[in-house]
Amino acid sequence: MNDFPDVPELRIAHPVASSNELNTRRSDAEAPRLSVRNSSPISDAQLPATRPTKQRTGRLDLANLRHNLSPRDLAILRSISAHRFLTTQHVRALLFSDHASELSATRSSNRVLRRLSRDKLITALDRRVGGVRAGSAGYVWRVTAAAHRLLQTEDGEGISRRYREPSQRLLAHTLAIADTHVALNRAASSDGLELVTVQVEPGSWRRFLGLGGEPRLLRPDLAVVTAQGDYEDHWFIEVDLGTEHPPTVVRKCHLYEDYRRSGNEQDAHGLFPRVLWVVPNQQRADKLTAAITDAKLDQDLFRVVTTDQLIPAVIGGAA
Repeated sequence: MNDFPDVPELRIAHPVASSNELNTRRSDAEAPRLSVRNSSPISDAQLPATRPTKQRTGRLDLANLRHNLSPRDLAILRSISAHRFLTTQHVRALLFSDHASELSATRSSNRVLRRLSRDKLITALDRRVGGVRAGSAGYVWRVTAAAHRLLQTEDGEGISRRYREPSQRLLAHTLAIADTHVALNRAASSDGLELVTVQVEPGSWRRFLGLGGEPRLLRPDLAVVTAQGDYEDHWFIEVDLGTEHPPTVVRKCHLYEDYRRSGNEQDAHGLFPRVLWVVPNQQRADKLTAAITDAKLDQDLFRVVTTDQLIPAVIGGAA
């Protein structure tokens, strides 16, 4: 029997106190923290439109549900809401990595997800990742309208989306972003890397004014701050699945250069993040690198890496 129902110009970010004078020394007073942030000044009108459930959950029901939720339960709901969609494996890797064994983590995560599903706080898409053979690990979860309301009440913020069944392309990209987050999280656990902050869309979005004063919007897939010792590295990460034409990628790179010229990120952090394009294979990496070079874009700002090269690149710093 299945466990679940079917259902961002002072400089580019490099460590300043190193031999390369382009990284940032961390403030001694700054406490390390790991957070997944999805708050943003973007209005709800700019967000993708979650089909409301027919049966509304009242305040008393929400209070009762909240009373029975552990801090980890809330963290799961926040993570799924932030990413929009997460698989069972993503939830386990992000929030159950403290277990003694993989088996223990699997059993615990399955049990918690089953309970949250039963309480109608999360629901699984009809589609699974890896097909039926993937079993419960292949379920793709989203939060329900009740969970959105609970998080809004709990956090004083949140994004209420009208649910639409995602296209296969959107779902694949969303889950690939989650894969990247998981890879960073694992590196933070085993490679001496500290994951200070991770912002996913729309928290990663950056609003700025163009040269003519027109409002513009940059939408990185992830905005990440990592640390090693006394140094921080700032990154914008774009997850590319090879589906966009190189001219589209070049246009996005020009938008990053426009945002850097605005000075917003430098005013806030004293530097501008390195932009990492994460691609599926070396052929795609070579193609995008050539396109960026041909477009005469700043070679120090952009770097194209394969999925396997991501963590070594991040550990190497934004140099």
